[in-house]
Amino acid sequence: FVFAAWAVEWFFGAHHVPNFAEFSLFMESLVWGSGFSCFAWLLYIALEPYVRRRWPATLVSWSRLLTGGFRDPLVGRDILAGCFLASFTITLQRLAWFVFSWLGYPAQPSSGPQWQFLGGRTIIADISGTLISGPSFWLAALFVLFLLRALLRKEWAAAVAWVLLFTLLFGGGSQFDPVGLVGTLIFSSLAVFVMIRFGLLALVANWMVYNTLENYPLTTQWSAWYSGISLTGILLMAALAFYGFYTSLAGRPVFGAAVLEE
Repeated sequence: FVFAAWAVEWFFGAHHVPNFAEFSLFMESLVWGSGFSCFAWLLYIALEPYVRRRWPATLVSWSRLLTGGFRDPLVGRDILAGCFLASFTITLQRLAWFVFSWLGYPAQPSSGPQWQFLGGRTIIADISGTLISGPSFWLAALFVLFLLRALLRKEWAAAVAWVLLFTLLFGGGSQFDPVGLVGTLIFSSLAVFVMIRFGLLALVANWMVYNTLENYPLTTQWSAWYSGISLTGILLMAALAFYGFYTSLAGRPVFGAAVLEE
């Protein structure tokens, strides 16, 4: 899956010219794609048996999705939880812009959309890249959390250690200013809670929605020249959230006697 996603990203993301240099570009992509695929395979094969034996709740929905359980209610629930976490996180990040100015710091907005402005070709490449980076990053994060849990013997101690480690590693992006550190601390605390409570799949869904909110030129001004690109990002997020919501109902009506009785 990782290699296929890498191939799609390379095919749509690169500018291809029919000459001999294209062969070098193809070989370079083949090497990187094989490397990422082997890394994902080794990480999952090394991690999955131990986590399944000692901490199975973090992989239940992920395993069900990999085995074709696209209509499993647990899969839908975790995807919906990931969508909510991404929306909450990006809202908190935008509010931080105002906090910077209130405290006298210069505003530090993110870089925002870049190659997504080029249209459909780069959108497909960006989605494929997200399908690689999301599982890879959160598998590595789950591996670190599992190691901390094995060393510290207690789940709460492992969670606290993971939050502190995550905050120190990624707080450097804001030069360790107080506002940036608080924001990173809040996000890492929410991430470890979601990882323990919902599992890996919720964080992968969070990664995909967060990437769309962060990197797509979203707008409500439909006269803008990039409104079509914005609509694509909005529809992608809406489709993922609707899929999670509808699947989590397990066939029950949204409004009905069964729901009201519960």
